[in-house]
Amino acid sequence: MRKLYTFIMVCVFASFSNQQIQAQATPDGFGFYQAAQTQCLLPEERASIKTQLRQAIETLDLPEVNSLATTKFIWPVRAADDMTDPSFYGISNFVDHNANFSGVNNDNVKDYNCGTRSYDSGNGYNHPGTDIFLWPFPWHKVDNNSVEVIAAAAGTIIMKMNGSGHDNCGNCPNCPWNAVYLSHEDGSVTWYGHLKNNSLTTKAVGDQVAQGEYLGVVASSGNSTGPHLHFEVYADAGLQQLIDPYAGACNNMNGNTSWWETQKPYREPTLNKILMGTAPIMEAACPSMAVTNEATHFMPGDDYTLTLFFHDQMDLDNVGIKIIKPTGVVLSSWNSTLSNEINGSYWFWNRSIPNDAEDGAWKVEVTYHDQVEELIFMVGNVSSNAEIQVTAHCQMANPFGNFLDIRCEHSIAIEKVELYNVSGKILLQKNTLSGQANFTLNTTHLENGIYFLVMKDKNGRLLESRKLLKAAY
Repeated sequence: MRKLYTFIMVCVFASFSNQQIQAQATPDGFGFYQAAQTQCLLPEERASIKTQLRQAIETLDLPEVNSLATTKFIWPVRAADDMTDPSFYGISNFVDHNANFSGVNNDNVKDYNCGTRSYDSGNGYNHPGTDIFLWPFPWHKVDNNSVEVIAAAAGTIIMKMNGSGHDNCGNCPNCPWNAVYLSHEDGSVTWYGHLKNNSLTTKAVGDQVAQGEYLGVVASSGNSTGPHLHFEVYADAGLQQLIDPYAGACNNMNGNTSWWETQKPYREPTLNKILMGTAPIMEAACPSMAVTNEATHFMPGDDYTLTLFFHDQMDLDNVGIKIIKPTGVVLSSWNSTLSNEINGSYWFWNRSIPNDAEDGAWKVEVTYHDQVEELIFMVGNVSSNAEIQVTAHCQMANPFGNFLDIRCEHSIAIEKVELYNVSGKILLQKNTLSGQANFTLNTTHLENGIYFLVMKDKNGRLLESRKLLKAAY
C-alpha cells in the first residue's frame, strides 16, 4: 500500500549526432520506480473502519448477500480531460495470497499469478488490495488533479473519510487516509484509499453513484510514501470475505473467477509518456516535484534530451524511435533494447536539432510492442503567419478570428485536430467523425498571436500542420 518512489538514473552523455539512420542505439541513461512496502492501515484502524462500514450498511438497509462475481468492475482510475499522455499509471502490488508471514524478504509472498508483486509483514499482515501508482511525475499529477478515481461498479456511498494531508512520504502509521467506500447491489464492498484532501465527490453517504462516476483524485494520504490508489474488495457486507478481482492460478480467494469486465494482463508493457527536454529529468526528494526540463520549442542546432516512460517494461523489450521533419521525411531513426523487468521505468537519449533544420511542426514517433505514439514539437522561427505544410488540402482563414472554420476535401479522414501556442502547449483538441470534412473551433478565449494547427488521422499520423495568426475583431 505504501510506496517509496526511488529513482536511479545512470547517465552516459554521447556525442550529439543524429544526422544518419541508426539501426541500433544504446540509451544514454535510465531510471526506474521502486516501491517500499509498509502496512498502510494499522490493525485497529482497519477494524474501526470495518465496524463503521457494517453499521452504515445496516442503517442504510443495503444488501448483505455473500456473492461471488455478479458485480463486474471497470478500471478504477482515469485520466482527467486535460491530460494527453498515452498512459498515466503502473501497478506495484497485488493482493498477497500466501497466509504465511515473512516481513523480511517477502519470501512467502504470492500474488494471483503465482508471482511476488505483493508484500506482507511479520506482524501478521498480508497486503489486501491492488496498488495503482501514478507514473511519471506523480506529484505533478496530484497537484494538477490529473488522475481521477472512479466507481468500479455502480453502488451506494457508505462512508467518506476526508480532511487529511495528501503529501505523505514516510512513516506515518497514525495518519488517517482520505477514502470513499461503496456498497454494490450484490452485497460486495469496494474501498478507494489514499485520495487527495477535499477532492472527494460532493455526494453524501447514502447517495447512488453510477459505474465510472467520479469519486476523488489519486494522492498520498494516510500511511503512504507516494501517490497511488489502494483498491480493496470484499464479497460480503460483513467484510469477512476479501477477494482479489484478478482471476489466476494462485488466487485462493475467488480462484479463476475474475471480477473485472475485462481483466488486464499480468504484465502490460506500455509507453506512458514521450518527453522532449533541454536536459535529462531531475528527480527530487518526496514530495517535491521533479524538474522535467520539458521543452516543446527548439532552434536549429539546439541540444535536446528525448525521454520515454514505461510501465510493466519487460526484459529485452525493443523500442523504435523516429524523428520526422515537417515534410514527413524521417531525419533519424533508431532502435534500442531495454533491459530488466520493471514496474515503472524511463530511458533517455541525448541528441541535437540539425543546424539547417527547417521551421515547423516536427514529430517524434515511438513504436513499443503494438503501440505507436507521437509527440509534436516546434522548431525554428515561429514569428511568421506563413503556411508551413499542406498535405490534407484544407482551407481556413489566415488570419482567423474568434472562430476557426476548417474546410477540407471529403476524402481526407481527419480524426483529431489540435491547436498549439508558440511554446508548443496544446490549447484546443477536437476529435472529429471519420471522414468529416468541415468543422469549427471556438477560439474566442485565445489571445491574438501565432498558433500551430495540427491535424491527424485515426492512426495518429500527421496529415497537415499550419502556422496561423489570430487577429480577432
